[in-house]
Amino acid sequence: MKKSDNKIATLEVAAPKFDAELYEKMCLTWAAMEQAYKTALAGTESFEVDNIGADLAYLLGAMLTETQVTLARGNPLLEILEEHVNVGSPIWDAIRKTEEVDELESVPDRLSREMRERFNKLIRTNSNAAGRLTAELNEISFRVQKIEHEIDNKREELQELQAKLKECLP
Repeated sequence: MKKSDNKIATLEVAAPKFDAELYEKMCLTWAAMEQAYKTALAGTESFEVDNIGADLAYLLGAMLTETQVTLARGNPLLEILEEHVNVGSPIWDAIRKTEEVDELESVPDRLSREMRERFNKLIRTNSNAAGRLTAELNEISFRVQKIEHEIDNKREELQELQAKLKECLP
C-alpha cells in the first residue's frame, strides 16, 4: 500500500452543522405529539373505540410533516383533546376543525333503524379509511424527504472526498 493510499483511507468527513432552531422546533413537536398521545390514551379505554387510533396516527403524521389534519366536530379524538389540551398548545396548529357534512351524515328518517345504522357505519368506515390513507401518505412523504436529505448529504460527502482525492494525486 502506498503512503498516499493510506492517507486517503484515513480522511474524515466533517459532521453536518447543528441547527439549534430546527432542534428546538423538533423538540416542541415531539413534546406536543407526546401530549396528544398521552391525552388520547388517558381519554379512552381502547384505541379501537371509534377507531381513535387511526385519527391519532393521522394527527401525529400531520404534526411530523408540518401539515394539517381535518377533524370534524364530534370526532372522539377532537373531543378528548378539546377537553384536556390548552388552546395555545402546538397540537392545535396541526388540526383544522370542520363541521360535519350534514348531507352525508343525515340519513332519512323513513329508513329503518338498522339501515340508518348501516349507512352511518359505512360513512364512519370510509371516513376512517380516508384518515388512515392520509396518515400513510404523510408517513411516506416524511420518509421520502428523509431519503432525499440523506442523498444530498451523501452527494456532499462524495464531492468533498473527490476534492481531497484530487489533492492527494500527483
